[in-house]
Amino acid sequence: MEIAITENIETNIQALAQPAAASATGEKRDFVSWIGTGSLLLITFLFAFPVVWAALTSLKSTASVIATRYPLSFWSFFPPQPTLENYASLFNELKFGQYIMNTAIASGGQVALVVLTSTLAGYAFARLRFPGRDLIFGLTLLTAFIPLEVILVPLYQVVSGLGLTSTYPALFLPFAAQPFGIYLMRQTFA
Repeated sequence: MEIAITENIETNIQALAQPAAASATGEKRDFVSWIGTGSLLLITFLFAFPVVWAALTSLKSTASVIATRYPLSFWSFFPPQPTLENYASLFNELKFGQYIMNTAIASGGQVALVVLTSTLAGYAFARLRFPGRDLIFGLTLLTAFIPLEVILVPLYQVVSGLGLTSTYPALFLPFAAQPFGIYLMRQTFA
């Protein structure tokens, strides 16, 4: 009887000891996880803080920005009386809407033309067999190594010669064919 009780006690002690060891490993993992999560949250805060501060400052009037800049206080970061005055000025006096429209037209036109020219050239280089295909493709890729500063003046002269200065096509036509896009599409069709 005494032997059975002793064995039961030893079995119970072993059973209790195993979860404790597993629990210690789990606690260590939890601690490392908390440290990692805390570090990432700190880095996120450090990167996001200036952006949020700038966004909140844009909701202040000029007088409020100047009045609350020093010493730093709660009102240095949060607008006491939020206003959209700065945004009204941005769109009415500075014609920011026109600048956004110009950007949308220029980028949209360039993306559309690059996709079109890259797809056509990439298909031709991948599927069609013609003399000098590899040489032409290699020369096309070499143009990627020419800095923009080298070809900027000749591009302007071409655009000026075509009478396209101060027009939307002048913003995206000179960059209608991109060697990386052609390479990417060639690899896609190969």
